[in-house]
Amino acid sequence: MAARCPQRILAHISYRPRASPPPPPHHHRPFHSSPHHRKESFASRARTAWSSTRTVWRPIPIAVGVAFLGGFQLYRIQARERRKEDEEWRNRAEHPEEYETTGLRPKRRKRIVPTLYYCVVYLAPGDYHRFHSPASWVVQSRRHFAGELYSVSPYLVRSLPGLFTLNERVVLLGKWKYGFFSYTPVGATNVGSIIVNFDRELRTNSLLTDTAADRAAEKAQEAGQPYSGFAEATYGGASQVLGGHALVKGEEMGGFQLGSTIVMVFEAPKGRRPTLDEGWVVGGAEEEVRRGRKGGWRWCIEKGMTVKVGERLGFVEGEE
Repeated sequence: MAARCPQRILAHISYRPRASPPPPPHHHRPFHSSPHHRKESFASRARTAWSSTRTVWRPIPIAVGVAFLGGFQLYRIQARERRKEDEEWRNRAEHPEEYETTGLRPKRRKRIVPTLYYCVVYLAPGDYHRFHSPASWVVQSRRHFAGELYSVSPYLVRSLPGLFTLNERVVLLGKWKYGFFSYTPVGATNVGSIIVNFDRELRTNSLLTDTAADRAAEKAQEAGQPYSGFAEATYGGASQVLGGHALVKGEEMGGFQLGSTIVMVFEAPKGRRPTLDEGWVVGGAEEEVRRGRKGGWRWCIEKGMTVKVGERLGFVEGEE
């Protein structure tokens, strides 16, 4: 008899996953209408891309930078030239009498470009101590600077910089046909008394009475204000039309007790350089070769030269 074996009862356990809840109702909407799948704006995508992009700054080669700046400057120059040409044609249409036709392009009248010139005339004690107007001009104002009375000899002028700004002086300011004009008599040792014929109120270096500059300095000191350094007067009442006192060429303006110095600073035409079409004159006159300009102011005197009364100091070429 066969032995009975115990039967093993195997329990069959089956696992069934728990049923998931139904999705929300909005999941069943069409794709294009779902808020989770709505297309993002360009700004939002750009911000996302920029934030996730690593920026590495590298130096630009010098040649590339110079080329860029040069191209930009060339563009600006060309745009400016186009604007100038358009404005030139508009002005020609509005004022044809101010232009002269040369070929197909209008040519405007030559514009006078002034620049500053100066001349220093030293009057020795034995020289003529009166001074005259070198040109026809209008004196609009006067400034009296009360200063020192150092010698104005050529040696001291070379040794002491700014000597003419230290000594007592009367600055006559005005204008002439080419622009600004100033005429300054400067005092010197034992030559503090400067006389201006058309200004009777001017008092310079007076030992008996205070000058206007002295009174202005005292008034500024009492008020606790800085002193400008000069006493000013205007000549507008001499002529309402010209706005100052008119002087003609060669007219006597005043004088010193002894010799001193006259400093003139004025504007005059500068002249123009020859164009490439005209060419550079090499074998021409010495002045033309040295200056290289046409027209403008020309000196008739040189440094260290003795000037006589009535002698011409200079002239504007082309207007003699």
